[in-house]
Amino acid sequence: MESSNQLWLERLFPPHFSKVDFFSGSHQPEPLICEKFALERARRTEQIYNKTAKASFHEDQQFQRKGSPSKLLVSEQELNLWGRKREREKIQDFRVSAIGEWWSFSDGRNWLRGNWVFPEGKNISLKIQVSLLKAELVELKAKYKTLVAESEQAMQELSDYRTEAWCKTGWLEQIQRQRFERDSKIEVFKQGLLEKSDSIRSLKEELKQRRGEVTHLKLQKKDLQEELEEFRERQDFQNKLLTENMKLCHDMEMRKIQKELEDAKGELDAEKALNTKKWMRLIFLQSMGLSRVSSSTIIQKHQFFGDQPSLWSSSHFHTSLLGKPWL
Repeated sequence: MESSNQLWLERLFPPHFSKVDFFSGSHQPEPLICEKFALERARRTEQIYNKTAKASFHEDQQFQRKGSPSKLLVSEQELNLWGRKREREKIQDFRVSAIGEWWSFSDGRNWLRGNWVFPEGKNISLKIQVSLLKAELVELKAKYKTLVAESEQAMQELSDYRTEAWCKTGWLEQIQRQRFERDSKIEVFKQGLLEKSDSIRSLKEELKQRRGEVTHLKLQKKDLQEELEEFRERQDFQNKLLTENMKLCHDMEMRKIQKELEDAKGELDAEKALNTKKWMRLIFLQSMGLSRVSSSTIIQKHQFFGDQPSLWSSSHFHTSLLGKPWL
C-alpha cells in the first residue's frame, strides 16, 4: 500500500535514509556533481575577483603615493587573510559534505542519546549508566572489528590493485613495444607504398603515351583503309571500263568477221550459181547432140567442177538426161 502511494520518481530513485533521519537533521546527503562544479566555479571567480581587486588597488596606490607603505601592507595583508579565510571555509564545507552518511548518522545518534541521557541522568543509577557504557563499548569494539576487517580488506584490495597495476604496466609496456613494432612496419609499408605509387605513376604515364600511339595508329589505319577502299573502287571502275571496252571491241570484231563471212558466203554463192549455170549450159549442149567428150575431158571437167561430184557419179542423172548410161 505504501509503495502504491509513492510517486514514480520515488520508486525509481529510492532514498538511502528514513523520514526520522531526515526530520532529525542527522542525514546530510552527499553533494551532487553540479554542486561541486558550482563551488569550484565560485572559488575561481572569487580568485579572479581578488586578483582584479589587488590589481586595481595597486594601480590606485601608484597614482596616490601620499599614503605610507605600512598602510598599504596592512590593507594587502587584510585582503590575503580574508581570501584565506574564505578558502578555509570552503574546504571545511567540502570536507563536511564528503564525510558520508555514516558519520552524520552517528553524530545524530550521539546527539539524541545525549538529549535522552543527560536530562534524566539524576534519576538513573550508576549501574544503568555503566551498563549503557558497556553496551556502547561493545558497539565500539564491534565497530573496531568491522573497521579492522574493512582495513584488512582494503589492504588486500590495495595489494590486488598494485599487482593489477603492475600487470597492467607490463601489459602497457608490451603494448607499447608492439605499437613501436607496428609503427616501424607501417613506416616500411608506407615506404613501399610510396615506391609502388611512383612506379604506378610512371606506368600510367607510359600507358598514356602508348594509348596516344595506339590512337594515332588507329587513325592511320582508318586513313589507309579509306585509301584502300578508294583504290579498290577506282580499280573496279577501271576493270569494268576495260571489260566494257573489251566487250565493245569483241562485238565489233565479231560483227566485222560476220560481215566478212557473209560477204565471202555471198561471193561463194554467186560463184556457185555461176558454175551451176555453166554446168547446166554444158549439159544442155551435150544433150543437144554434141560430140562425145572423152573420159579425160570429163575428168578435167569433174576436177574443174569439183563442188558438184554427185552429178558425175550418179548414173541416174545420166540416164535421165541422155536416156542411157554415160559410160
